[in-house]
Amino acid sequence: MKITHLISRVAAVTAFVILSIGAAVTPKVATAQMNVPAYGQAWSPWGHSGLGTSHLTMASYGCATTSTAMVLRYFGVGTDPGDLNTWLTCNGGYAWDGSTRAYDLINWGRASQRTGGIRWVGRWDWTWTAADLGTVNYFLDRGIPVVTETRYGSARNYMHFVVLTGRSGSNYYMNDPIDGAKNISFNNRYGAPGRWIYSIQVYSR
Repeated sequence: MKITHLISRVAAVTAFVILSIGAAVTPKVATAQMNVPAYGQAWSPWGHSGLGTSHLTMASYGCATTSTAMVLRYFGVGTDPGDLNTWLTCNGGYAWDGSTRAYDLINWGRASQRTGGIRWVGRWDWTWTAADLGTVNYFLDRGIPVVTETRYGSARNYMHFVVLTGRSGSNYYMNDPIDGAKNISFNNRYGAPGRWIYSIQVYSR
């Protein structure tokens, strides 16, 4: 897809979501850090559990499921990474992964159905362009944490998911499932948000 088409599509979807959530929702203080529960993907008792139906473990590849569990818990869902992984596995919550020949790619929309009252708002993709921080800020400033795709490793070539929990100006805070760290600086650990945010997934009530 051409970058210009991608940007146009992102702008249109953003406008629709702002209307659907409600522009009348009062923004929070921009310096707020939401009290999103923090979980580590390698924590006991789920760290050694298989991810979906694959041979992969939560500890090694469960960052997306763990991040989603944090957000659902923030919205009052009685779940944790182990519970959510089991539920997704049993309820069509993982898509087929050709590289592992198993169902281990999280179905973001299905995850919102773990309980009633939560909806998956959508995904914003900036793989081929700088992240639109205005869109990210829109949700954070309204008390909506976002599951965020970034990259890590010495070559910065490993996909990873974290939860953005707030911001102070251009500094963004996050919970990182790689070690369970809570409300630490995204900028300090992963770099400039405009460069290192690749996509976001948004849930809301």
